[in-house]
Amino acid sequence: MAVCIREGNSRDITRELHNLRAALLDEITIRALLPQEKIQKLLKAIPDDMSSERKLEELRDAVELKATLLLGERSFRQVPKAWELAESVFELVRKVDLAAFTIVIRRPSFVPHTPPGMLPRQYQFLLQRVSDHMANKFRGEMATIIFDEEHLHHDREISRSFTNFMFKTAEGKSFDNILEIPLFVSSSLTPGVQLADLFAYCGRECYEEHIEAAHDISDPYLHAIKRFWDVIKSKTFDYPNPYGHLNYGIYEMEEKHFQMPLLESLGDAGEQQTSY
Repeated sequence: MAVCIREGNSRDITRELHNLRAALLDEITIRALLPQEKIQKLLKAIPDDMSSERKLEELRDAVELKATLLLGERSFRQVPKAWELAESVFELVRKVDLAAFTIVIRRPSFVPHTPPGMLPRQYQFLLQRVSDHMANKFRGEMATIIFDEEHLHHDREISRSFTNFMFKTAEGKSFDNILEIPLFVSSSLTPGVQLADLFAYCGRECYEEHIEAAHDISDPYLHAIKRFWDVIKSKTFDYPNPYGHLNYGIYEMEEKHFQMPLLESLGDAGEQQTSY
């Protein structure tokens, strides 16, 4: 999942998300969302002379806009203000200027393997769509790719694979509207990363439950998730590719794309073209 937000809009979206959190995440809701052990650890780290409002802010800061917290069935059925926050976030998404692109990956019939140093296909396909979007909507500007940081080894491997793709492949070199070096940030600091997590969860639920194109959904929780997915779909774009076809904003990746060539076949001057 890729969420594209223009730098000038990011600050406004961050402020709106902050205001929603402040309005809806009271202490009861926070205690319902976070494990008791984490609550106790947070409270122990807060000075005794801190005001009640400041303590609440400290607790609130520990609640990221993560799908596992906000969009799970438990929040829907048991934590009303958490679900109200989710509804409010997607109402904000409906109103703001952003784009979303998704690569849907169904379980292949074999165990996929990406050679070290190769950027997985789903990332390559997302970069195609980001580059298309920049060329069509923000000509002359550059996109910075931001990943949610996980752990050092994983982030280093993604960074190495990303720069290999951008510098050593024909297609990567053609993406002259994307910076060649990605950034890794904490999702708590970047609204686009938080939204990408929420969007990916909705897509995964819809495709796993086979409701991505459904209209009549009897289960109220899945009906709500599908409403959110419809908002996400309204934010995507299909762009023509060099082969006379469309790069769909929501693309179901074919099984053949799990077969990756070895990086050694590229060489320092070698080039690889991503299949569409």
